[in-house]
Amino acid sequence: MALEEEKKEREAALAEAREASKKAVEEAVLLRERALTVEEAASKAREEALSYKNVVADLDKEKGLLKTDLDSLRESYQRMKVEYVNSEVARSATEEAKKKALEDLEAERARSRSLSDDIDRLKESCWRRVEPLLRLARRSRICVLPTLSWHAPTKRSRGPTPN
Repeated sequence: MALEEEKKEREAALAEAREASKKAVEEAVLLRERALTVEEAASKAREEALSYKNVVADLDKEKGLLKTDLDSLRESYQRMKVEYVNSEVARSATEEAKKKALEDLEAERARSRSLSDDIDRLKESCWRRVEPLLRLARRSRICVLPTLSWHAPTKRSRGPTPN
C-alpha cells in the first residue's frame, strides 16, 4: 500500500508536472505572441518616429521659408514707410509751393489791377487835356489825326479806335 500510495503520489506529481509543463508551454506561446505583438508595435513606433522626424524636417524647412518671407515683408514694410514719409514731405513741399504760387499770383493780380487803374487815370487825364484841343481843332477845321479819334477812357476801352 505504501508502494501504491507512493506510485499514486508519483503519478499525481507527474500529472501535476505535465500539467505545469503544459501551462508553461501555453504561457511560452502566449509570451511569444506578446513578444511578436510588442515587436510589431515597436516596429510601428519606429516607423512613426521616422515619419515624425520627416514631418519635423519638413516643418523646419517651412519655418525657414516663412522666416525668410517674414524678413522680406519687414524690409518691404520699412521701404514703404520710408516712401510714405518721403511722399508726405513732397506733398507738404508741394502744398507750400502751391500756397506761395497762389500768393504770388494774387500779388501780381493786385499789381496788374493797380497798373490798369493807373493807366485809366492817365488816359482820363490825357483826355481832359486833349479834348479841348480837339474841339478847338474841329471848330477851326484843322485836321488833327484824321484817321483816329479818341474816346473818353472806360474800363473796357484801352486806346485809339478807328473812325
